[in-house]
Amino acid sequence: GWPLYQQVTNSWTIAALESQYKLNLSQKRGRRMPSGATTVGIDAPFTPEELEALLRPYDADSAGLPDRLLKLVYVPTAPADLQAWLQAHRHEITTESWDVPVPALAGSEPWRTDTPRSGGTPTHLSDVFGNSLTPQQLLDLMPPELQAGLRFDLNRPFGDGRDNDGDNVVDDPGEAISGVDMVAYSSPGGPLNTPLQDYDRNGVVDQDPSNPVPTADRDPRILYARHLYVLTMALCDRDYLDELTGSSLATARMIAQWAVNVADFRDRDSIMTRFVFDEDPFNGWNPPPGPGDPAFDATLYETHTVWGCERPELLITETLAFHDRRTEDLPDFGLAVNPPQPSDGEDQNPGPFGDQIIDFDQQFRPQGSLFVELYNPWPENEPPAAEFDTPAKTSPANAPGVDLAKVNASGTPVWRLAIAKPSETDPSAPSPPGPGGFTLEPDPDDPDPTQRPTIERLVYFADDTVVTSYPVEDPTKTLVAYHPSAANAATIGKILPGRYAVIGPGGPPDGNVTFIGINTFPPDPNNDRYIRIDPTDVQIVNNNTAPPAGIQQPVGIVIDRGFVFSGIGDVDLRLSVSEPANGGYAPLEAGEVDESGQPIQYNPATGRYEDAGNPQAIDQPLDAKRTDLDPGETWDELFGRTTTKTKFRIVHLQRLANPLEPYDPYLNPYRTIDSEPVDLTVFNSRMPMSEPDFLADGSARFPANEDIMFHTRQRGESNDDPDLTDANTVDAWILWKQEPGYKEVVDDPSTIAAAGFNRQLKHTLGYLNEFFDPTPRDGSAPPTPIYAGEPHHPFPWLTWFNRPFTSPLELLLVPGHRSSRLLAYDEANYAKYYRIVNRESATPDPDPNVYEHQLVAPPAANAPNGPMADPFPHLWNFFHSLDSSATTPGAPQFHRLLEFVRTRSPFTGTELVLNPAAAAPAGLPGSGHRFAPPYNFIDAYREPGRINLNTIYSEAVWRGLLNQPDTSDSRTPFAEFLRSRRGYPDASGNPLTALNPNYPTRFANPFRSFGGATNVPPTSPLGAEPTLRDLVQHEVNATLLRPAPDPTDFGYQNRPLFVPQSWIDPTVTAATNHAYEFANADRNPFFRYQHLMRLGNLTTTRSNVYAVWITVGYFEVEPVPAAGPDGTMTPAEVAEIYPDGYMLGQELGSDTGEIKRHRMFFLFDRSLPMGFLRGEDLNVEKGFLLKRIIE
Repeated sequence: GWPLYQQVTNSWTIAALESQYKLNLSQKRGRRMPSGATTVGIDAPFTPEELEALLRPYDADSAGLPDRLLKLVYVPTAPADLQAWLQAHRHEITTESWDVPVPALAGSEPWRTDTPRSGGTPTHLSDVFGNSLTPQQLLDLMPPELQAGLRFDLNRPFGDGRDNDGDNVVDDPGEAISGVDMVAYSSPGGPLNTPLQDYDRNGVVDQDPSNPVPTADRDPRILYARHLYVLTMALCDRDYLDELTGSSLATARMIAQWAVNVADFRDRDSIMTRFVFDEDPFNGWNPPPGPGDPAFDATLYETHTVWGCERPELLITETLAFHDRRTEDLPDFGLAVNPPQPSDGEDQNPGPFGDQIIDFDQQFRPQGSLFVELYNPWPENEPPAAEFDTPAKTSPANAPGVDLAKVNASGTPVWRLAIAKPSETDPSAPSPPGPGGFTLEPDPDDPDPTQRPTIERLVYFADDTVVTSYPVEDPTKTLVAYHPSAANAATIGKILPGRYAVIGPGGPPDGNVTFIGINTFPPDPNNDRYIRIDPTDVQIVNNNTAPPAGIQQPVGIVIDRGFVFSGIGDVDLRLSVSEPANGGYAPLEAGEVDESGQPIQYNPATGRYEDAGNPQAIDQPLDAKRTDLDPGETWDELFGRTTTKTKFRIVHLQRLANPLEPYDPYLNPYRTIDSEPVDLTVFNSRMPMSEPDFLADGSARFPANEDIMFHTRQRGESNDDPDLTDANTVDAWILWKQEPGYKEVVDDPSTIAAAGFNRQLKHTLGYLNEFFDPTPRDGSAPPTPIYAGEPHHPFPWLTWFNRPFTSPLELLLVPGHRSSRLLAYDEANYAKYYRIVNRESATPDPDPNVYEHQLVAPPAANAPNGPMADPFPHLWNFFHSLDSSATTPGAPQFHRLLEFVRTRSPFTGTELVLNPAAAAPAGLPGSGHRFAPPYNFIDAYREPGRINLNTIYSEAVWRGLLNQPDTSDSRTPFAEFLRSRRGYPDASGNPLTALNPNYPTRFANPFRSFGGATNVPPTSPLGAEPTLRDLVQHEVNATLLRPAPDPTDFGYQNRPLFVPQSWIDPTVTAATNHAYEFANADRNPFFRYQHLMRLGNLTTTRSNVYAVWITVGYFEVEPVPAAGPDGTMTPAEVAEIYPDGYMLGQELGSDTGEIKRHRMFFLFDRSLPMGFLRGEDLNVEKGFLLKRIIE
């Protein structure tokens, strides 16, 4: 599922030198044929005269016109062939196509009536804000591009494009603080750096590093997000969204989250941008004050703060937890030399040390273990995230990767795991169970602090010699921060692209080995089962399993220390979810004595209790003495039994929002990027499984036959299963979606040869999960060995550009969620977060109808295969629109935003760049001009090279526009495109030329802005139904996002016009479409929207350059007879048709054969700026590209 990037030439330098965008096509280039010349240089832009040769080839003087373009487009074999070719194809070619990059502000009728302005039709976007804002407030809210009448620039600079401070991160906020974020500019004297950039245009570069809250000049992404947020708020239907989300604050937060996601989706770094928003920006920009302000309110601040979503650099792909009680039934509870007895009743006798309760004894310390597998899901040929790499590290290879042990310059660890109690066992959990008893677990990043889960344990990957402290949000709830010792931290390698890491426990008594039970003492590696973690290898030994041959070895990470926040400090601790979090078992052992009254002493070298080498025992299992357990986890409920409990804990993978800066709970917290349930299996390795322990009250033994499922929780088990109660799971090979919390415990009787706990461990630790492919490639078969260990079916592609936008339609790929919910599995609503359209199931998903959107829930509960609105619900639905005549809210109308955004033209000459030094900010608030860097350019308001969709009549042009060969399996048929533009079904014959008598036009629904849906005549000829306005129906149906037309009716299909047809064709499979596996539009949003993204960059809906032929003739004029020319008209009819009383007669000279006509040809460009005063010709001559008197 990864993209493979290939250079189009042998050298990027050559590609840059040969760029077509270096051409200056503007009028300043002097693109006119020199007087008397018939040829120009081969690399020179085509002139209007050369286009003229194509447009009028039949005139007598055409042979003398420049023929460079003519020879390039056709090489004739005979003059007759040329004439025939020109007749068919001359209108397929142009060299003069200019668009004006301004929005069509007329808008639709619903938008004009719903926006918060004070009244009247808006003539500028500022009109929608009403009259209550001062000019400075408008500057704070409105993008500077829109203030200038242009569209919002999606690629507005975030800096100077360089790594100025040497941290391998380009344009991070720290560069502005250090005073090195400056624009490079070439002057006659050579390159120079100019003054700092005034992003908010207030006349002052306010990059005050002492201010704890970054300003817009320190991080221009904040201002970018603000402008996009306000623009979206002004354009969407907030009444509908408020009803949908439940409150205006939730609506504002949803829009703010998407706006800041756009910034982080575009920028190259992996820093999550903090954006504090104003719930109601239309009365001035007034977000809640931040830390350091006397009016700071933590709850208000956090509920009005969103953090940009960056791509997940790592995923949790597998978890394993088990707990070994290690209890024995000793005849004399401290004399281990005597053989164990089934039931000796020794504790029934009163004594100074007995408790008179029948139970097992504790000679070995109980042992809990947690293993977490992480995966780097990104390819080698994508630039790495420099914030997470340590170039000096060369293990396991000298290549970029993710260094979990990285600590930033302030001594803060960049990565951590947060382990939370699930809502079922957490009394303070805010989330009630959903339908079916399932629940979406509380979010550690919930903007409302009261809705977050209890974080019980933290896991860091850096040792305490390199960190200043281990951050903890609430030490009264979070009890311990695990971390590696210095020796183990030094061996942690980088997780390279496509590789795994396995994190597990270590420390005394067995180092990097975890025995899954000890049948003998000391443990015997030759016979006992164990997991061994080495820096470059992970082994599970004596389990009757082996990893596939040829896989890349995972990175092994051993966690063997823990900082206990209750005052105990830093001690040896195993990584687990089941041992006491407040210091392990040492506090429980304190005060315990053996049968002779001697204090219990734990020997970390052997793992048992010893006094001078003599074994000791505690007369009651330690786990039965614990007071740190929640209901459902006590000795009688869980730890005394041999069983499996699913979703015992939830592990969250977290990273610093800004990996370069110190931790701060408000300004730079840890943000969650992935989560996974942890299932716990409890057993006793010191006794046969037929000898269960006793209940705490000694009344009976536990059942010996409880269900045991000794499995790891693997990503891919059920994340493609919408209905968790359906045993018929389907494999859709979805890497990204998280696993549901719920999992039924199904007894697995598979065993190994062991005297104690003998259930076989089912796992794939360190390599591809079983549910993604039970038989991954071994590298011995084609295509090449580099695919060893990979699945036969590619994963879906989670598209994340990390580059400037090439098309405004690429906004369709920006996720709308915060990072913690991007990949979530909502067990009550499978279709809420990330998903794909699953065609592989026995009951394939139906075709989503994006025009009937449900943001929150499917139409019916427990109907996962019912109609789903979004094929990819982690993205915003820009297609859902409302009938243009509707008077009540019913759609978000996000599509309106696309009319107001753009990517600037890369062609030379489309803007005038000012010397940034000369345009430097004045240094006084509110002073000076608005062209300080990075806005030091003046737009020409003209962009070359776009094709008008409304003038395409040739299928060859259509295929070239979409880059579709005739054999493409996913092309949009040309006939369907014409039918959509025509606006009504076929009458008969050719779909381009056949007309419906009720709609005498070939363009009843041309492509245009959303406002065109209502800007049509209200009725149709002859009173036909539907009317012209009804033909369009919804606002979005006038735009590129329109649905495909129904070929037999006036309605529409549920499929967007420019979505590949294979998306809805059930007959398209891997056998019938060569692109099915790797470019599947059901699984990959990029391929679903690729046509739209391409059209958004290459097309327009307006024409500005016209070829005009004028013929002037001379005619006789004579009075109109009283009854009209035919003698049948009434005086009223004559007066209406001939108001001046005259009519044309015969052409002069027609009776003598001496007819005189004057023929002229013009090329006129209305995109060229010209002055206008009614009734006056100021400089209309500027619009003429060419004037020719033909005859």
